[in-house]
Amino acid sequence: MTTLSTDLTRGFGITHPVVCGGMSGVGTAPLITTVANAGALGFLTALTQPTPEALAAEIGRVNDGTDQPFGVNLTILPTINPLPGSWAAWPSR
Repeated sequence: MTTLSTDLTRGFGITHPVVCGGMSGVGTAPLITTVANAGALGFLTALTQPTPEALAAEIGRVNDGTDQPFGVNLTILPTINPLPGSWAAWPSR
């Protein structure tokens, strides 16, 4: 099989110039691990996880499932009202 070498594939060490961007609700460890193992670059969706600890565990699940590169999509845009289930809705410690 012939692969396409691009700045993206060389820069991120991936096989295919394909990116699976963060998608709320589905950008979880099973999908991102599969994308990474297929040779593309997947982004885990941080906001899908209810707490920072849950996000750390989800990142661990991806690390356990692949040795390929992946990213984490962090939502940093401000909102007027916290999104349901977002970390902003949690009381500060």
